[in-house]
Amino acid sequence: MYICYFDESGFSGSAFDPEQPVCVVAGVLANDYNMSKSVREFEQLIATIRDEQDLAPLPDPRELKGKALYRGDEDWDGVDGATRHLVYAGIIDWLTKRTHRVLYSAIDSEKFLEERDGDNEFATVFSSPYVAAAYQACLTVERRHKGKKKNKGKTLFIFDEQDDGGRHLQDLCADPLEWTCDYCNTKAEDPITQMVDTPLFARSHMSPFIQIADLMAYVLRRYLMLKDFNDDERWDGELTQAEDWVSLLQSRLINACHMYPSNSSGITDFYREVTPRHALELAGAAGLS
Repeated sequence: MYICYFDESGFSGSAFDPEQPVCVVAGVLANDYNMSKSVREFEQLIATIRDEQDLAPLPDPRELKGKALYRGDEDWDGVDGATRHLVYAGIIDWLTKRTHRVLYSAIDSEKFLEERDGDNEFATVFSSPYVAAAYQACLTVERRHKGKKKNKGKTLFIFDEQDDGGRHLQDLCADPLEWTCDYCNTKAEDPITQMVDTPLFARSHMSPFIQIADLMAYVLRRYLMLKDFNDDERWDGELTQAEDWVSLLQSRLINACHMYPSNSSGITDFYREVTPRHALELAGAAGLS
């Protein structure tokens, strides 16, 4: 059985927010047989980081919110940037040395909303960039696992708790529209076969792997903000740092043929249209027709 943990960064609801022009949903895909070991290793990693960086006075940093750690907000206020970035790098390095795979979906919110306002059928169905990204992430795993033997219906999807969009995502997965098959290359009568019931939602502090997905989502969003949306660096060398971390994550990415299928169809063309260029390039999908 597989478990895929997801979190998002850049969620702005159904309206455009110029401060958050891209929405990223990132996922960590793990096999359940090594999950207990990975959780123990992760808790040991955090304990080691706390000791080495003298972070004991802080509240328990297992609630690792990527944005707060990256920017020095909330519990990380007052911790110098070099220390915080060592923590970030340590977690990413640890993840990339595990057998787990990672994936993401990135949606240019302005393009998405323009398509929705123009009555594009897919944007209209999804309603918000978050739902579009989360659904694509689910379809990516479905497409990857559909050929695995004895795995039908054995992948559990767990997202960070959402007040807005979660129920809509569950409805789409419970009753997928027929164009889902064009993305997953599945049969019309059975478009989603790998998912246990429907996506579940949990609070991030209850799941280390949702926290890890949150860290991934935030660094990917900052990378795209700098590369595709001309955002200013928050410190000298931020882009180089983000490129280094994203390069590490790239080594564990699910194949591009699952994240951005090369077949031309309404749904696959739509996703490529609303995905930032560097998100396609990172996945190895730039220029696909």
